[in-house]
Amino acid sequence: MRTVAALALAGCASIGSASQGVEHLTGAADVDHGGFRGARVAGEFGFRGVELSVDADVQRQQRSDAASTATGTAVDLGLRLSIFGLLMSDGDHHLEHWFDLGAEGRAGGGVTSSDAYGEVSAGGWVEIGLRSGTDYPALIVDVRREVTTGPWADDTVFGIALAWTVRTSSDSPDY
Repeated sequence: MRTVAALALAGCASIGSASQGVEHLTGAADVDHGGFRGARVAGEFGFRGVELSVDADVQRQQRSDAASTATGTAVDLGLRLSIFGLLMSDGDHHLEHWFDLGAEGRAGGGVTSSDAYGEVSAGGWVEIGLRSGTDYPALIVDVRREVTTGPWADDTVFGIALAWTVRTSSDSPDY
């Protein structure tokens, strides 16, 4: 946890004359050991490798005793760290446009037809840019471990997403 906090602070502290910003609008499908789990949409924004996100999802929740499932809806807040965004020097963010990877964590809560629950997740992601320019589609693949309160089982979830990405840089306007 200290390492994540140190990396986030390093990204914020590296603000120099050049500014590197990114925004994503993402739609994703999630799968787990039982097949299709649900779908989510997210809005993310950030700079210098540190992004904040708001996610809304509809997911199948499995009871920990495996007796039944229920459909839940949830809202999560997240922090996403880009390895290349944190480590690249000013104005040298072209690699992130075409290939990026990092770690993310989320926390939030949701409801099913029978109760409310809290959830936290942590995992990693890879992003591949699909077109040149400052605004472009990107493919994002992620894996995360979700820990859920109440009678709901913890789960490992794989996601595949299509994102509309906008990158801005004060010293390099086009990628």
